[in-house]
Amino acid sequence: MNVNGINNGSYMPVQKRESLKTRNTAPGFQNSFNGVHTLVMGGLCSRGLADGGCVTVYKAEGYSAENPIMRVVTRAADGQEHEQLIYPAKVDPASATRTEIDALAAYLVDEKKLDGMAALRIGAGAEKGTESFSAAFAEKKNFYAIAEEMMKMQYECHNLAGYASYQKILSAFDAFMDKG
Repeated sequence: MNVNGINNGSYMPVQKRESLKTRNTAPGFQNSFNGVHTLVMGGLCSRGLADGGCVTVYKAEGYSAENPIMRVVTRAADGQEHEQLIYPAKVDPASATRTEIDALAAYLVDEKKLDGMAALRIGAGAEKGTESFSAAFAEKKNFYAIAEEMMKMQYECHNLAGYASYQKILSAFDAFMDKG
């Protein structure tokens, strides 16, 4: 290590950066499930599904502070689409589909009740790499309990930044549910 010009003689391996010319610039990204996702720009958020599809949240036509309706489009890898209009005020984090919780998270970020980095963590641990096109809008899960479990796990792993992030999510959920 070299600290202020002092080298203790230990060997420091260096990771070389990938050249932009050699990088695969195909539209989409590779994940650990060997699926290629094509994410859609222009929405409030977009995330990939394990089977190669994606979910994108948009503000619906006529969206206003008094009428915050979100349009959630779930796309399968083969191009099949499913569209839902979701009113975030009616979403219960203790019993919601993944698309409903995505709409709620996008709404909370848009209203500045939750930061984007914390919102990315919502639902982490719920899918475990198995979420598919149909499961995204069909299966209800307790995302509040999942966030509590993930927060406890972050604390036990001494990851205080992760713990604080999940605490923000739970605080946003609590404030949101008290409002309704």
